[in-house]
Amino acid sequence: MNHVHSSLLGRFQPIPKTVLGRSRADEKAAKDNAEKAAERACYRRVDRRDGLRCRVTGIQLALGGSLVKAAQRHHLIPRSQGGQHETWNVVTVSKAIHDRIHVHGTMRITGDADARDAEGRLCGLKVEEPINEVWTVTKWV
Repeated sequence: MNHVHSSLLGRFQPIPKTVLGRSRADEKAAKDNAEKAAERACYRRVDRRDGLRCRVTGIQLALGGSLVKAAQRHHLIPRSQGGQHETWNVVTVSKAIHDRIHVHGTMRITGDADARDAEGRLCGLKVEEPINEVWTVTKWV
């Protein structure tokens, strides 16, 4: 198949399809849609696991509605660092906690969000806060 650079096409000529019959834009859209579907599925499982409660404070949250009470999801390993939409990597947090992590930099959460103790309670998250300029574990949740 001969490939033609888009700059050589006339102004209103359609961009030719790839060998598989899909343009690069089609392939990107399909990849983006698959990513969004994986994200939504992960968030549904996280909502069920966490019961729409902030894992740090225990405050009951909701889907949508008031920004203050809206459930937010935090990736333990950031997406920008290769973190995936998997339940062990995503926790439900309140806006205040999410702001402390990302905006103020006064809290860190690490661990496995799916881990449970012998009684089946969620327990795999380490919460750290700076105390006297040293990151200190303040709770396990």
